[in-house]
Amino acid sequence: MVNFIFDDIHLPDSNSNESASHGHIAYKIKPKSDVEIGDVFSAVADIYFDFNPPIITNTATTEIVEPLGVNEFNAQSIQLFPNPAKDNLEIVSNQIIDRLNVVDINGRKLKAINVSNLEYSLDVSSLAKGVYFMEIYSGNSSSIKKFIKN
Repeated sequence: MVNFIFDDIHLPDSNSNESASHGHIAYKIKPKSDVEIGDVFSAVADIYFDFNPPIITNTATTEIVEPLGVNEFNAQSIQLFPNPAKDNLEIVSNQIIDRLNVVDINGRKLKAINVSNLEYSLDVSSLAKGVYFMEIYSGNSSSIKKFIKN
C-alpha cells in the first residue's frame, strides 16, 4: 500500500476550468527480487478529494516479461574534432570514407574531396567563420555532420 497526501492543493473545480482541474502523479516502484517472468500484478487506486467518498480508478495490470532489446548493428560512427575548428578539422570514421563535401549554411558545395581512408585532416583555415556541414559518403551510406569554423 502506498499513500500520497497532498495538503492545500486548491485545484479549480471542473465546471469552472476543466483542464486546470486535473492533477497528475507519476511514480515508480521497484519489484521484489524474487519476481519471475510471467508474474502478473494488479492494482487500483482510491482517490480522495477533501471529505468526499473515494474515486476508484480502473485496475492496472503489469506482467513481468523478458527484457526487450534489438540485435547489435554496425552503424557508422563519425567524429569531427575539434569543433569549433580554427585551422584543421579531423574526421574519423569506423568505416572507410569515400568522399567528403563541405557545404555552407546556404547549401552551396564549397569543397568535394575523395578520401578512401578511415580518417582525414581537412584544412579549414581558408573558410570564413561560421556554420558548415560535412557530407560524408561511405559505401552505400551517407551522413551529414555540422561543424563550426572559428
